[in-house]
Amino acid sequence: MMRIKRCGLLMIILSLIALLLVISCRQSSDSKRNGTGEGARVQEEPTKGVYNGALKVNLKELLVKFRLSDEEKQIVYKMQKIVTNPNIGNTEGYKTYDDLKFYNLLKDLGERKVKEIVGNYLKVDKRQNEVKNAFSQAINNAPEEGSLKERLQSELSSYQDGYALQLKELFKDDDSNAVYGAFTANNYVVKAIREIDVQLNELINEFKALGVGGSIGAATGATVTESAEGILVTVGSNGVGVAVIPKNPADIADTGGSNSPENSEGSENFAETQVVRLEFDDEEKRGISAIRKLVTSPSQDYKTYNDSEFDGLIGAWGVLNTKEVVKIYNEHVAECETMKSKLSSKINDIYCWPKLQNEFKSTKICSESYIRMSFSQFNYSTDRHDLHALPNSDSVYHDMLNLGRFCNFKRVEQYLANSVKYKEMEGKLTESQKSTFRYINDRITEPGFCIYFLLGGLSFAKLAEVANLHQETIQAKDATSKALVDAPNVKTKRFFESQFVGELENYHRYLKNSHYKSKSSHAFYAYMMVRAYVNNFNSIKEKVLNLSSKNGAGSKPEISPVTT
Repeated sequence: MMRIKRCGLLMIILSLIALLLVISCRQSSDSKRNGTGEGARVQEEPTKGVYNGALKVNLKELLVKFRLSDEEKQIVYKMQKIVTNPNIGNTEGYKTYDDLKFYNLLKDLGERKVKEIVGNYLKVDKRQNEVKNAFSQAINNAPEEGSLKERLQSELSSYQDGYALQLKELFKDDDSNAVYGAFTANNYVVKAIREIDVQLNELINEFKALGVGGSIGAATGATVTESAEGILVTVGSNGVGVAVIPKNPADIADTGGSNSPENSEGSENFAETQVVRLEFDDEEKRGISAIRKLVTSPSQDYKTYNDSEFDGLIGAWGVLNTKEVVKIYNEHVAECETMKSKLSSKINDIYCWPKLQNEFKSTKICSESYIRMSFSQFNYSTDRHDLHALPNSDSVYHDMLNLGRFCNFKRVEQYLANSVKYKEMEGKLTESQKSTFRYINDRITEPGFCIYFLLGGLSFAKLAEVANLHQETIQAKDATSKALVDAPNVKTKRFFESQFVGELENYHRYLKNSHYKSKSSHAFYAYMMVRAYVNNFNSIKEKVLNLSSKNGAGSKPEISPVTT
């Protein structure tokens, strides 16, 4: 018994010693962390320790769950790096996140909103990188001697700092909806890219002020008028060029040409070997050439540009705005080619293919006319476009951004899809119903419209309703015509014949005007479901039959006006 008590006492003593050791270790650890020895707990930096390691894993898993591409993930990490940096925006009072708050923000936003934010920011970031890379290369090529390199690096650093500050401003609110709105509302992408372009122009002007000057316009190179350390900038159809001018004129001569203003070949060679360019890629150059070809073609309705005027406009836009316009134009051309291919593949599979081809051609004409109109200045005093005046470059730029809004192939694509669907449903229709649709379509004279373009957008039940109603209308029309043929040849018969002809013309005009509902299958359905013509034909028929039953009695029957 005594042995058991001693053993229990020993266990209690050992437990107390262990507890004291734990407390001592904690106090020692806290003292090391905060240097006070008071044991106050200090929060770990979110970028350090096991806690952050787990958070990094969670963030990575979240981005996988959101199905972001590798490029999109890098954008998220770039955002994280900026919004968690307390040195960015501290004087402006912008909110600085820690990694946990940033992670929770992404969770609150959810997949759709995160993808939309990243997609918008990616467009802006690509533009910013184009500018940064071009000027970074120019700075790297600057001579180590002298202060030029340092001054230029300072300017570029300020530009990059401003870009980071703009991003952090978008995260200044704790509310995830406010952050989402900052990236998606009020044309964020357009405004941000425009701001980059403004900064680019300021940077170009700074480089020109520090160097020997440059040229704005169509230049593919630039003429060096004096030998001095500096920067040469060109903005034109080939892009933005930034060159470091060496002190030794022989360095220029070694490129294969003279630096004389009279030697344009030498200038071009210099540009090719010395200039670091933010250039247009081959696809962009093709787009610029296509637009140039269009607006320099003679026109009696719109301004016809010469090459110098066109190049001047490109120079006024700057490379970033030009890239944006050309991107929209090239996307429109690609959409056109895709639609052309789809039409060709369905030439034997749908009704009214020639009319669908006409609608396709009309959209192409719309595109060309819209571009010519955008590049022309409207004269309100003459109510025509001025054939000579150059329009404001900003006006042309903004009009071109709306090319796809005013002229697109969505209607042609919808018509094609509906036509294919109608052919699939047609097998369920009776021969009489199909004949009814052919009768209606034969009355349509609009070159780019066919009823099958819209019928395929209806459910089969509504398709049958339209067929049955107009089948009934046509039957009433035919029955009235037969009654008139069989009626006795009396004076009042001619009156009913005239009334019937008028009603038939009204019905055919009604069918013909159905193309005004060409934007919507449902609007077309509502328009076609009118029973008035059935009732009117039947009313005339009954009066004619009544005339026949009287067998030509002398009194003229009472006639009610026919409504249409």
